[in-house]
Formats: sequence, C-alpha cells, structure tokens
Amino acid sequence: MKKVKYLAMLLAAGMFAACSDNLEDTGAGNAGGTTPATGEGYVKVAINMPTTSGGMSRVDDSNIFEDGTTNEYAVKNGILVFFTDNEGAVTPENSATFVKAYPISLSNPSDGNVQVTTRYSYIGEAPMPNDGKQIYALAILNNNGLFSVSDGKLQIKDDASTESKDVFSTDNMTLAELQSKSKITTTSSVVTNEGFMMLNAPLAKAANYSAITSLSDVQTLVPVTVYEDKQTAQDRPASDIYVERVVAKVTLSGFKYDAKAATDKYTLSVATSDNESPFNDDKVALQGWALNVTNKTTKAVRDVSSITTWISSDYGTDNRFIGTNNIDGNNLYRIYWGIDNNYTGTYTVDNEFNIYTTDASITWNDQTSDANTEDNDHALYCLENTMDYGNQKQDQTTTVIIKTKYAAFPTEKNPYASFFMYGAQQKTYNVDDFIDNVEKTLDWETTHNGETLTINTTADGGTYTYATTIPTGQYNITSLFTITGGSATALTTDEAQKVYNALGNIRYYKDGASYYNTVLIRHFDDTNTDVVWNPSDRMYTQKHLGRYGVLRNNWYEIKVTGISGPGAPSIEDPDPNPDDETEGYIQTRINVLSWAKRNQDVEL
Repeated sequence: MKKVKYLAMLLAAGMFAACSDNLEDTGAGNAGGTTPATGEGYVKVAINMPTTSGGMSRVDDSNIFEDGTTNEYAVKNGILVFFTDNEGAVTPENSATFVKAYPISLSNPSDGNVQVTTRYSYIGEAPMPNDGKQIYALAILNNNGLFSVSDGKLQIKDDASTESKDVFSTDNMTLAELQSKSKITTTSSVVTNEGFMMLNAPLAKAANYSAITSLSDVQTLVPVTVYEDKQTAQDRPASDIYVERVVAKVTLSGFKYDAKAATDKYTLSVATSDNESPFNDDKVALQGWALNVTNKTTKAVRDVSSITTWISSDYGTDNRFIGTNNIDGNNLYRIYWGIDNNYTGTYTVDNEFNIYTTDASITWNDQTSDANTEDNDHALYCLENTMDYGNQKQDQTTTVIIKTKYAAFPTEKNPYASFFMYGAQQKTYNVDDFIDNVEKTLDWETTHNGETLTINTTADGGTYTYATTIPTGQYNITSLFTITGGSATALTTDEAQKVYNALGNIRYYKDGASYYNTVLIRHFDDTNTDVVWNPSDRMYTQKHLGRYGVLRNNWYEIKVTGISGPGAPSIEDPDPNPDDETEGYIQTRINVLSWAKRNQDVEL
C-alpha cells in the first residue's frame, strides 16, 4: 500500500471591503433616532465580511483568493456588543469589560432577493465612555437564535433548556467569559437558512514576528469612537470591524462529471505508476462523501491567546502563523491558527468528536464541486478542529470519507460486482475465483463431497479474520460462508483457521462498495511543516504545529488527483497513530484559496 501524499496550502480569516449597504439604527432607547438615551452616544462602524484571506505562502498572501457562494455572504441580522477599558490599556483583549449590547437590523431588499454585500456601514447608539475610558466593539452577524439581546444584556441560548440566559454574569466580564460560555455544539446552529454566523476576526498588529511580544499585539475587540450626536457620527470615518465565519468549509473535486448519466454521474479511472499493476484501468463511481472526526464544540470567538508561543523559534522560522499583507492599508494582519475547546489536555476522543463507524450512520453528500453551479459548490461545513502538535492523530483529525463503487472487472457485464482481496496480495478476485481458492485450501471434494460452498447473502462487506477475539469492526470468517447440500451449514472453527492461515485477512467488497477512509485535512503544507521522521521515535515536534487541522473561515478543497486501487470494504475506526502514518490508495492535494479556501489533492 502507498502512503497518502498531501500538498497543503493555507489561508485564514478573510476580510476585505467592497460594496456597501447600511445597517440601520433600531432606535432602542430613542424614539426619534436622533438623540441618544441618557449615557449613550452614536458610533459609526463598517462591518467587513470575509472576502479575501491570506495566504498560501507566508511570503505573499495576496493573490490566492476566490469567492464563495451567495448564501455564504448573506446577512439577516446583527448584534453589536460593547466593552470598555482604560485609554491606552495594554491588553484590552483580556481587560476590557462588557458594557451593553444592541441589536442591529438589516432591511431586506424589496424584490425579495438575498441581500449580499461585503461591507455594511452602521450608525447607531453606543454607550458613552466615562472619562479616560475607551469603548471597544464586537460584532455578531446572523445570530441564528443562539445570541439575543434583552435590556442591553447579551444572552445565549442554553442547550439544556433551550432558554436564553445572560452571557456575562456581571457588568465587568471580559471577552474570555464570552469565549468560555459560548460553546457552540452543532454546525447547524451556525449555518442555517438565516445565514452563516460571523464574529470578529483576531488580527495581528504587525507582520514581523519580533514585534509580536504579547496578546496586546492582537486586536479582536475593535476600538471605536462614540460621538454625542448622530450627525457628527455621520460625518466622521467609520471604524472597521473585520468578521469571520465560525465554521470551516470543505469541497471535493477531481471526478469526471456526466450530467446526462442516469446513475454514476461521477467517475474516475484507476491508474498507477506501476504498468504491471492489476488495478490499472479499473474504475470507481462516487456514491458519496462525508466529513469524519469533526469537533462537537467550538468557541464563538476564535481564541489566539497562545500566539506568542506559536511564533517562538522552537515552532519554526517560516512566519506561517501571521500574514505578510496588511488589510485595507491598516496595520492589521491575518492570523492563521487558533485554539479550540479540546486543543490540549486529557479527554476521551469519543466524547469530543463525532466519529462515524458505520455506513448507515452517515448522510452522504452525493455531489461534488465538479458539478458546481454559480451558487452551489456542494460544500460541507464543520466546526473548527485544531490541536497541539502532539495531538495530530488520526482519531483526532478531521477527515474526508469517500464512498465509491469499485469496478474491479470493468469489461464484465456487471462491472461493480462483489469481489475479494486477501492477505498482502495486490489482486482482486471475483466470487467464483475466490470460492475456488477457498475450496482448494480446504480440499473441498474430499472433506465436503457433494456440498456447495457459497457466500452468505446476509454477510456484510468488510474484513473477515480468525482470532480468539475478533477485533472491533471486523468479522469472523465463519460468518462469510454458507454450506448447502449436506449436513454442514457453516465452516468449522478449524476450517476457518485453515483458511486464515492460507489467505490471511479477507476483504469482502460487497457489490463493489469501496471506502477511502482517511483523507486527512492538512492546514499547513510541507513547505512550512515538512515531516522527516526520526526512526527512533516518529513523533511530531513544535515545528509541525498546524500541519493538520481545520480552522474557521478556511475553505479546504480536496481534489482527488488519482486512485491506485480499492480502498477499504467498510467504514474503519480511525486509530490513534500519527496522521502521517496513514496509508491508502488515494492521492489528494489541498489548495487554500479565498473564504479562506484550501485545496487538497488526494489519490485514492
């Protein structure tokens, strides 16, 4: 079997301004909309949607972007949350405290079309700062019912009771409390018909590593100026707020698409570098694809509190964590990593990740971006899943599972018929040939004269073995066969052991079903995080941080570049081995473009 090869490139939080629409003041505490309520003034902000995001290369992150689909930019509602701190505060990310939240509404266009823009200007009420204080803003777009505002308090829906409760227990709570309390538990709560939830993107105040010495060199909360009247706010420049989507995006491509085909619209021919390979000219037909090992939770606001650790020399010298091009001419730069809820520490994998172990449990996406239309690239979305370098393991890394029908005998009447592989042999056998081999192994005519050996019609596709204790996810060889025409109905234990000793593990591809289970999603490519294993330990070190993982607002395009043989006959449990030890028959490439968008080519 061949090692899976990955070429990965990276992008992160996306955000340039383009066209503009207005977010209107809702008039809370202000019947006329021109005079603020007591203790309040007016603020003018420009909320910038994620459109471009850098970068495939740490040297130049300016020219590798693409737009997403219309629905990924739609905005239906918003909330502005204000914090306060002393003017000149060293680290407002840690010390600024909550003051008040305001709902902001977006008028829908009269023609009923989805309103899509990349920049929203807003003039509305905001709390006046006390003497010597600064006001900071956090934007929440498309709250999707998770966040709401009541009497100026920011509230979050309690999953257990479906009721809303205050996010901040007192008025002097910081952004950290919002991060700890806003544990989002499903992708569906942030990706709905009401739009993609977006919040402030953390940005570095310098591109040079040496200039990033503490969290004070990061801006998540945006400093804003509050004016005494609306007209003054109208006449002044807006404070730019850059937001990012809470989820990551994954698309799949690389198949030959035939829109006119009644079935099996997505196909691919098998080709290997070995001209003598028995798999050459086999074919696969895509049946669906899904994301596996996805995170069960994420923080509403991205956590970059360990940025000074990532940029230390132990983690490499390539500057991969910070972009090199500033945003809109501001001295702000994109950050390419984040800390999720299970980044480090002791935890149970099954409790933290959604892991598929059976086909029946998966809702398959049966289309790829090979058939994309202007507003549908058939993407899947998932919550952010990042990890410390030591946790880059197959049972903790978000993966693409690809389900196919494999034509082991493409010229036969039923090219997608059941077939078998066994032991270390790189060869496929049809049912008749496989039965003949088993019968020869058991000297069938002598031991079962007059009896017929067939495949059990109720047997599942998968791996069949012989052992005192059958491994999880595998089956006993005795259950693979049925005997008719005599007194015996199944192989004996001794016969099963004899078959196993002669053939090894038997892989049964029922009706040609073949799964490619471990297309691991890469974040940084070999340029930044190349793995040259030390044979004595085969362990990742700090310089490999970010090699694998999915980061919010990143678009990972998995492009299948080749298939060199059958995958597995069933869904397999991901194991705890390091990510780079995975093997398979699929080659892929990851590219990362705008959204951010990452493309990955894979070879099946």
